[in-house]
Amino acid sequence: MKKNWKKFLCIAMALCLIFALAACGGGNKDADTDADATDTGDTTEASSDFDGAPTFDLKIAHPQPDGSSTDLGYRKFAELMEEYTEGTVKATIYPAGSLVSSAEAVEGLRNGTIDIAQISSGDAATVIPALNLIEVPGSYSQANTDYVEGLAPAMREAMDPYGIHFLYPQPGSPSWLFSNLKQITSPDDTKGLKVRASGKYGGLAIERWGGSPVTITLADLTTAMERNTVDVILTPGLGAYSNGWYELEHFITVSDISTLMAMMTISKSLWDQMTPAQQEAVDRAALDGAMHMYEETLKEMEEGMGVMEAYGNELYTLTDAENALFIDALQPLRDEVVAEVGAEAEKLEAELAKFR
Repeated sequence: MKKNWKKFLCIAMALCLIFALAACGGGNKDADTDADATDTGDTTEASSDFDGAPTFDLKIAHPQPDGSSTDLGYRKFAELMEEYTEGTVKATIYPAGSLVSSAEAVEGLRNGTIDIAQISSGDAATVIPALNLIEVPGSYSQANTDYVEGLAPAMREAMDPYGIHFLYPQPGSPSWLFSNLKQITSPDDTKGLKVRASGKYGGLAIERWGGSPVTITLADLTTAMERNTVDVILTPGLGAYSNGWYELEHFITVSDISTLMAMMTISKSLWDQMTPAQQEAVDRAALDGAMHMYEETLKEMEEGMGVMEAYGNELYTLTDAENALFIDALQPLRDEVVAEVGAEAEKLEAELAKFR
């Protein structure tokens, strides 16, 4: 039995060898051509938009704590930027002001010593006067994400000539009104009260609403609240939550009043060194990072409001009509900026008005 099995195996192997030799030497011309065409296709590598593109190892600076919604958004941005540019643009994150402050970043972006950074509209307005429009409270609405993409073209037109390329606004928390005296639901409720707001235009806004602006540094704000030397505070809701200020003020008015813009920016000189494909990929990664930041910010705001209510604070959310009372009262301030700055501010104001 074993001998028959071995004999069969030897015959089968011999037949296979004969057929293999025949296939190599006796194939027709068309078959050879097809084989050659197949081989050629297998060895051709697909071209990439990033072939021959310069490589970049960048630093991203922002002032928010490690693990915050802002930090998570920038980490997503860096991750997607490397993916979308096929590894030609990489970045390391430097949170909590560990690389540079927002104010220092403005000049660093302009002279090319800083790559990518979060800067505030207030710091940038020192060199780009049209951005004072954003410092007027209520300059744009953060009620939905439309403004994230919608404002980008106008902001780029305003900032590119100054050496800073605007990527996208960072979604953040509007400013809310905190008080121990009463719930603030209209500008009339601030009349005769001492109201703390930041910046030149914050103070002018308080005057327009009928209150008395008070200048208090963040370092002294807790003490001022404890001693009731200020009646009302206009400040971003998330900042009040993270700093625990809600524990010192009972009445909280949740509004859609913006008082600044945190901005994702890149040095214009660096941007110009990138290929069009890299620019498109970096822009897409920045937008995706901003939207991720928005989702994380919403979670943080919902968490904060829950904590405030559980603490015993009375929260009141302004209606659209009530928000408009605060915001529309400040149009004369915007008009003053346009009259002072000129065409640049006029163009930007026309776009901001679409998202107010």
